[in-house]
Amino acid sequence: IFHYNKAIEINPGYIKAYGNLGKLYTDLGDYVAAEDRLKTVIQIDPEYADGFMRLGILYLEQEKFKEAAENLSISTKLDKKDFNKFFNLASAYNYMKEWDKATAAAQSCIDIKKRFGGGWYELGIAEMGKKNKTRAKRHFEEANKDSNWRKMAQRKIAEINNPAKFEK
Repeated sequence: IFHYNKAIEINPGYIKAYGNLGKLYTDLGDYVAAEDRLKTVIQIDPEYADGFMRLGILYLEQEKFKEAAENLSISTKLDKKDFNKFFNLASAYNYMKEWDKATAAAQSCIDIKKRFGGGWYELGIAEMGKKNKTRAKRHFEEANKDSNWRKMAQRKIAEINNPAKFEK
């Protein structure tokens, strides 16, 4: 924190220092400081897609899904090549139960990086929301191919195969 603040002191327009501070404060759970730093990034450079993405992720962590979707949507418009921006946008839309928007964002994520299990997972969640378990299972099976997403995908596949076991 000290070094980022020193960098800002030397160069008040250094958006990467503000962005990294915002991410660091988010990781530390200091959401007020994180939001302040990330909004400063956007004020300095309203075309900086990563600033909007980090602010969107901050709002996701706080379960402010509408604000998350708004910022993540801006980030995807500014940078159409970063699968992670679309993945996080799909997640925000899924939390809001906006299944069609989640599907579109997840599909964009997959179009950019086909082997990323997170995109397939969010696509599966959207299909579950639409009550299309066959398609959802197919998407979770794709997510299962990514070792980072395997455990979560397998749980969703199990929920589809044996719903009675997972009913609340």
